[in-house]
Amino acid sequence: MNDNFILLQVICHFLALMKKIKEKRRTAPNTVKGSRRLYEVNAAVWFDMLGYGSMLEKSNFDPTKQESISALQRLRDFHAIAARHSSKHFHITAINDGIIAVKDLSPRAKSVTAAFIARALSFYTDFNKHDISNGYPGGRMVIATGFRVREIRDIAIPEHEQIKSIKKRLKDRQITVDQAINEAYKVRPHFGLLPEIQANFAFTKAYLVDNAGSKGGFGGAKCYLDLALFQKDELEGLTFSRIVEFEQMGIKGRFGELSFYDKEIVKEQDFSDAFEIAHRISEQEDVANLLKANTFKNNLRLKTKN
Repeated sequence: MNDNFILLQVICHFLALMKKIKEKRRTAPNTVKGSRRLYEVNAAVWFDMLGYGSMLEKSNFDPTKQESISALQRLRDFHAIAARHSSKHFHITAINDGIIAVKDLSPRAKSVTAAFIARALSFYTDFNKHDISNGYPGGRMVIATGFRVREIRDIAIPEHEQIKSIKKRLKDRQITVDQAINEAYKVRPHFGLLPEIQANFAFTKAYLVDNAGSKGGFGGAKCYLDLALFQKDELEGLTFSRIVEFEQMGIKGRFGELSFYDKEIVKEQDFSDAFEIAHRISEQEDVANLLKANTFKNNLRLKTKN
């Protein structure tokens, strides 16, 4: 009798496991590791240092006045802290008193989502602690999700004249390889862009939320996280003081105002992977299959013209 009961438990457990596997396959189809999709699910950080413009306004944007000197020192501190938090897995781009960080999320591993948020919150905590201790208001961070469209091909940019000169002199043995590398490193391109934020609608959402400010319910030196990043609104180790609904220019989202975060407590399985997020932010039921199908090896929906 006891053996039969144990066997029945094993069978029930097996059937429940098979059911979960089937449900996962329906919502998150398998994708080849390393495949480059035309449409990516992206997480984007926009961080805005509060009060910087008003400091300069007081001095009429005259950099020789004390108010401006203080503002510019604050800006240098901001960039220095951002540089310390940047890494191979957390690229940061500074645009004056704001920073951008973006990451394509994985349909295979929730850890990518968890790690990106942890790095973003580490910077948020570090800078605000420093800034507020110096009598300044700190900064506001928005972490949003959305789709990003990859460029199918590189834009044809004419070769820099200085690079041509370096190549010619190196070929003619007028300079050494070390000299060529040093010169090339200092060349400043005539045109530049960040491919990761072009047609990146996670960044668009983050920027619009920050721009909404206090009137839109996103005031103060707070951190607002897109709830699509998580499996549920209430998490152990990561809690929100309130939920703010956002809708503008066809972009919708629910954001939690962060009140507590402890990366040692929060569980990796509480985060969402790329395809789970895609189902939450898209109105198309088969969105995960569309993401999977549109790779650079398959027929792409988006075409470019010469």
